[in-house]
Amino acid sequence: MKYFNFVIILLLGFFYTKAQNIDFVFYKEFNALIAEKEGSSPYAYEVLNDKDTYTITIPAKKRLTDYYKKTLAFYKKAQNDSLKIAQLKKSGQSSAEINKVINIADVKSRLATAKRILKSTKKYERIPSKVITKNENKLKIRRNLFKPETIILGNFKYVGSYYVTKAVKGYMQGDLVPVDIAKEQQLTTDDFLLKDVFKVIQNLNTEVMYMVYPDFLNKYPINVASYHDVKTNLDIKINNLIKAYRVK
Repeated sequence: MKYFNFVIILLLGFFYTKAQNIDFVFYKEFNALIAEKEGSSPYAYEVLNDKDTYTITIPAKKRLTDYYKKTLAFYKKAQNDSLKIAQLKKSGQSSAEINKVINIADVKSRLATAKRILKSTKKYERIPSKVITKNENKLKIRRNLFKPETIILGNFKYVGSYYVTKAVKGYMQGDLVPVDIAKEQQLTTDDFLLKDVFKVIQNLNTEVMYMVYPDFLNKYPINVASYHDVKTNLDIKINNLIKAYRVK
């Protein structure tokens, strides 16, 4: 009993942190209890994060100057007003009647001014080429873990949901591709080395990434774990650790 109380005290101190954006918290004692409850260690993989830097050259181009675009909009508005006047005249309305709706002289003046400016102002400007440097993380299965409950410890953030590919369509065997990208590229189950959707998490201190099955994130992180129905002493220990974490 003294040992268990000591574990509770250690737990409270271990998890006291002001760090933000922590999605999952893993504690060795809690992991061991869950693995014992499950009857075996979970399947998990270490992920290799290959940081790649590449450049993209955006070619030079020309575009309408802002002043020309504004003048063009002004001209089109005057054209529309002029067309409206013509339609009103066609319907038999007199100039005096039309002026009550829209000023004929003003429209003519605006149309003439816009035409003059469009003829004299600079129409295009050149946008020089530009080189952009981008950083890309390429994730790949590195190795499966023996007893991951003793390795995946501490504070983690959620990275995303991934498939594991075969060597197809530009991918190497063991590459991780995000679920949304896989859908965009119309990848199918025939393109995947493993059929499941996996979750990738990253240790906030070491930055090491791990790939786990979704149910791992429901059972092992103590900050999201649910209380167990008490059937054995093991359930009592699990619930006591969860309670200790929540009241810290």
